[in-house]
Amino acid sequence: MKNIHGLFPSREEESSTDEAIEARYFEFMRGGGCKDVVNALEQCEGPRSTKCKEIAGMLFNCMYSYPDYYQPVITLWETSYKQLARDLDVFHAIYFSPE
Repeated sequence: MKNIHGLFPSREEESSTDEAIEARYFEFMRGGGCKDVVNALEQCEGPRSTKCKEIAGMLFNCMYSYPDYYQPVITLWETSYKQLARDLDVFHAIYFSPE
């Protein structure tokens, strides 16, 4: 599975810093039908605020409305979520299972 760096490789004239990758990500995200939601999320201060969480939820819903465009990001997020769930299951089994 491609990671975010694989989805949004730096261009020749760019560095491969996280900031450059993030810029390419937002450029891609604004290119689809969810531009307004992406712009709102990018402007969001305090990503843990209730408002930012609401906007993030709106972005997920919007992306699923335009699956042809956003499929690479949807696939990356779904794969990451599944891996996190597996990792948490292993963690739970190791640290919280009865002996």
